[in-house]
Amino acid sequence: MLPSMKNSNFTTVNYKDENISEPELNIDEGVIQQIRSLAKAQNDFERRLYEHRRRIEHEHSKALRQLEARDIIGPIPKKEKDELLNRHKIELNRADRRAVEKLDGMRFQQQLKLQELSVPGLYPTSDPDVMQKQQAILQQFLNQKIK
Repeated sequence: MLPSMKNSNFTTVNYKDENISEPELNIDEGVIQQIRSLAKAQNDFERRLYEHRRRIEHEHSKALRQLEARDIIGPIPKKEKDELLNRHKIELNRADRRAVEKLDGMRFQQQLKLQELSVPGLYPTSDPDVMQKQQAILQQFLNQKIK
């Protein structure tokens, strides 16, 4: 999966502090543009998933407020409130599972595309250690200035 352009979960090495020259990764400008395009598509997709989850939470909050408003008129059975909370939990879990499945599919497609573009070190994998290294490679490319 491409590194998020907003929040990266890995640390970068400051080569200047270590007195090591930063390795130069040479890659075609068109490939760098495609990497950026994939990163933007991923960010847009993640935003849509987040907005979907927020809508579910908003709908649940609205339903809970309506239930609490009915409680003013007369007591609401605990079972009814528990069922509402359980339905919400199930719906969020289902949405989260679908999101993970979709993100896994996107990760695989990105890795495949980047392998086809001959990006060094990129190939389909689900190994977390390899994926972290792939993210570091991609981050270097994303940070490169196009000449």
